[in-house]
Amino acid sequence: MRLDLALFGDRLETVGAICLWGAVLVRLPSAVRCRRQRGLWLAVATAAMAMTLSLPVVRQEFRGDGASMRLIHITTNFFGVLSVGAVLFFLTMTVGGRRCGRRLYGAMAVTIAALAALLWVDGESYVFPLAGTDPPPTAVAYCLILVSAHLTANTACVLMCWRYGRSSAPPLLRSSLQLFGLGTALAGVYWLGHVVRLFSSADWITPGMTMVMGAHALFRAMAILVPTFAAGRRAVTDIRTVWCLWPLWRDLMDAVPQVALSRARPRALEILWPLTPWRLLVYRKVIETRDALLVLHSHVDSALLTAARDFVDDSGIPEPRREAAVLACVMGEARRSKLAGLPHRPNPIGPLGHDSGDFTDEKAFLLQAAEEYTSPLLKTFRQRLDPIGSASGRV
Repeated sequence: MRLDLALFGDRLETVGAICLWGAVLVRLPSAVRCRRQRGLWLAVATAAMAMTLSLPVVRQEFRGDGASMRLIHITTNFFGVLSVGAVLFFLTMTVGGRRCGRRLYGAMAVTIAALAALLWVDGESYVFPLAGTDPPPTAVAYCLILVSAHLTANTACVLMCWRYGRSSAPPLLRSSLQLFGLGTALAGVYWLGHVVRLFSSADWITPGMTMVMGAHALFRAMAILVPTFAAGRRAVTDIRTVWCLWPLWRDLMDAVPQVALSRARPRALEILWPLTPWRLLVYRKVIETRDALLVLHSHVDSALLTAARDFVDDSGIPEPRREAAVLACVMGEARRSKLAGLPHRPNPIGPLGHDSGDFTDEKAFLLQAAEEYTSPLLKTFRQRLDPIGSASGRV
């Protein structure tokens, strides 16, 4: 059982390190552009380097080379201290305390100098002592200084993330802070494990430490990928909007091509190779559809509108979707009238659509209308309307 936990912990730690590096590479351009994101990015990048060097698969390659193993251990601790500094930098960037930042940076410099001095006195100080052994004082001091630095920075970071993650900050920032705070808390648990190993002979703590470190990596990776997840979700929503709105938009552009900024393209090509970003493409489709409705409303009279409302009421369509269904019906007939070259109605109705002044509401309404437009509803309405059309000359 203990062997299974150790194997699971090693695999989770490896997966966590891979996820950390993936998040670091994905968020690198944003960290370069935005100074406020660099602290969080640096904390994750340095933690990823430290985790990579401590992976069993990496250390297994140099197990027989004492000099290389010593270099790996020291480099791992060095990047760990840099991670502490990056966390402190993230804290000062978020809170905005320059004076406090100078003190924290000074404390980090003193920590690095103390660790370097201990290594200079005893080159084996980097080996963490275990309970029941008789370690040299330099190894104990090295372990306590390193663990204290991590626990101090992690505690301050968790408190800050807890405080600002529950504030009135934007939702994305709150989510990022909460995830990063949770990952940092797990990192603190990992370093507490070293304290337990120093004063207790609990063998079960080692597999647990690797699992905690792997979970810490996953949470920190998710923390810096929150904006990426949000951007991906927006892109999926925009693509779905363009795809669903396209049939209605295309038919309206056939009747009123002058309102389109560019000629119609195949539906799949519009998604896979958009001429503009998807968000702007959604805006254009909604505005052009709205402009087409304004042009075609003169081909809709009160008789046609009343027939459409009666038909929709008899069809059993739910109340929230009835106006969209009515719009789909009358727009289908107005489009036929416009393409047939028939003149404007003598008594046209006012502008059609959902005029709430809110773009989000307008988009949702047009999506409902596009769904009804492509349903059998429109064909059934035309079949019912044909006798009326024959009598009145309507196409």
